Amino acid sequence: MHLHALDTYRPGDSPVHRLDPRVKLVLTVLFILTAALMPDRAWLAFGVLEGLILGAILASRVGFGLVQKRSALALPFLLAALTVVFARPVPHPTPGGYAVPPSSLLTDGQEQRGGWDWGEGQALGQGQALGQEQALGQGQALGQGQALGQGQALGQGQALGQGQALGQGQALPLPGTPWSISEAGVWRFLSIAARSYLSVQAAVLLAATTPFPDLLWGMRALKVPRILVAVGGFLYRYLFVLADEARRMMQAREARSAVPEGRRGGRSVSWRARVTGAMAGTLFLRAYERSERIWAAMVARGYDGEVRVLSPPALRPTDWRAGIGGALVLIVILIATYGVFK
Repeated sequence: MHLHALDTYRPGDSPVHRLDPRVKLVLTVLFILTAALMPDRAWLAFGVLEGLILGAILASRVGFGLVQKRSALALPFLLAALTVVFARPVPHPTPGGYAVPPSSLLTDGQEQRGGWDWGEGQALGQGQALGQEQALGQGQALGQGQALGQGQALGQGQALGQGQALGQGQALPLPGTPWSISEAGVWRFLSIAARSYLSVQAAVLLAATTPFPDLLWGMRALKVPRILVAVGGFLYRYLFVLADEARRMMQAREARSAVPEGRRGGRSVSWRARVTGAMAGTLFLRAYERSERIWAAMVARGYDGEVRVLSPPALRPTDWRAGIGGALVLIVILIATYGVFK
């Protein structure tokens, strides 16, 4: 039996389908690494990468909607990164309202003791005056003749007037909680979402244009450890075995379950839970027994964990051009992005 819902490959004769599996694997990994290494708020670079993946989708002719629909299945996992948008203020604000540790507060005649590391050679120059409730950030120094007024604070090399907030970006307090939604955290979350969605689209396109056996021997040709390739192959193939056993059990249950006309089938929720648990246990046992029979048949035919093909094809000039050209484009995008954000 073949379950099309589990088979992500879509046959075709597009340029992307005809590319060597090794080239597609390398380009996909490079694309994912490029997206992962992009700095936060690199929206132009994210847009360029999205344009590249959309161009590849159009060239593959697998359907824009198919790739986007499958990629959207990974969006709920982004909830794990949602915590980066929340921030909690430092529990020791100064009287002027600055969220800095108490050890960083200096008054007239006081010196820094413990708390933050000022670093070697950092000191207050001659003739500097510090008023009451003034604060210096970590590793910051005041030059000769500089003075701060009462209630002012220095953070990240900038002077803040009285009543100004110390910290990166702005924050939106959550009523009734000590937490707030920080502007920097929101940008961080959006950047993580962009990286993740780009990576998922590349993986979906690879699976839609490359048969799974070709992916296996392509990974072995790229010297991926044999045990990892074998585990991935068995995981994929035994999904069909498990689904086949589940389908047979459901058919048998429906054939033996007569529901009188005008009445609702089944009983209470607890009864349904017991039946479902019993079916899950039976499904595990049947799938395990069947997998043992499949393994014995594979060993009898000489399987030793190695993925073998009759004649691995050589890379064509088109494959070389696509691989080298795609890798250079991704490297140039990464270098140019870091050059702009430097």
